[in-house]
Amino acid sequence: MITKAALLVGIALFPTVVCAQQEGVLHKVETNVFRPKHEPFNEDVLKRLKVPEGFEVSVFARELGNARMMAVAEDGTVYVTRPEEKDVIAIKEGDPKPHMVASDHDGIHGIAIRDGRIFLATVHAVMVADLNEDGTIGKLETIVDDLPDGGQHGRRTLAFAPDGALHINVGSSCDACFESSDEKAANLRLDLKDKKRTVFAKGLRNMLGFDWHPETGLMWGVDHGVDHLGDERRPPAGLGQFHHAGG
Repeated sequence: MITKAALLVGIALFPTVVCAQQEGVLHKVETNVFRPKHEPFNEDVLKRLKVPEGFEVSVFARELGNARMMAVAEDGTVYVTRPEEKDVIAIKEGDPKPHMVASDHDGIHGIAIRDGRIFLATVHAVMVADLNEDGTIGKLETIVDDLPDGGQHGRRTLAFAPDGALHINVGSSCDACFESSDEKAANLRLDLKDKKRTVFAKGLRNMLGFDWHPETGLMWGVDHGVDHLGDERRPPAGLGQFHHAGG
């Protein structure tokens, strides 16, 4: 039988137990993101570029803002995505002034052109529009609206495979982690006929650049390596060959 005195002691100790359970230790992790210093373009910068023998680099257009990815149409018009400006511009040879062809698209980045149509990617969506003869584009239609969240790597890139499928790069959600979705840290294959989406390759931290060998038809890509491990401990990153995840 619990006595009155024992009950009072138990009640008196209860707040102490609760307080002890709520106490914790605050850990603060100091991090730093290194960003390259912005250097205005000049001819000396151009001279520092190293290219293979027989190649030459010259200026096509200047003062384009946050120009990021580009694709060239059959008529030579260059289309460029600008994530910070949230738009797409078109540049024609001989006309130094860029013309905006799409605007107000948060996270705009990926771009590809095929059969007279332009494909654009944001964090969650892939859109398509017809290319007009004057360099403008038609009304954008969303064909994908459920790509995984971006996290640390939210900039999607697009490229067409030899079989006509559209491939989408989806980077990892953090620096190095176990993903909650198979579509993260992966290269996705989108069949434009039935809109079926499959994982082509996975375990890729952030393969922004990829293309297919013109003779073998095999995919090659450049995957970005892990951060914050220094030059000696960091796993190697670079150009590699990739095969379908299913075989």
